[in-house]
Amino acid sequence: MSGVVETIKKRRSIRKYLDVPVEWDKIVQVLDAGRYAPFAGNLQSYKIVVVSDKGIKRKIAEAALKQYWIETAPLLIVICGKEERMISYYGERGKAYLRRI
Repeated sequence: MSGVVETIKKRRSIRKYLDVPVEWDKIVQVLDAGRYAPFAGNLQSYKIVVVSDKGIKRKIAEAALKQYWIETAPLLIVICGKEERMISYYGERGKAYLRRI
């Protein structure tokens, strides 16, 4: 367990990126690792979108409270929650959770 804690403690936020494309095999590895993350009810209630288009990255940076550093990344991995799936499975409890976030 200490290896996990040490990894968490060494985490850092990157806000400057090299203008170098990311190899697709590395992107696939990251996405594949995310597929193994646990989800409530094993719903997999999300969609993943990989964005490399400069215009769309600009719009995402605008929507993310004008955090323009985002658009300098070679690509973005956007994870979108599927609220209707949570509500259909959890009913009122799912609605209450979504109102809190």
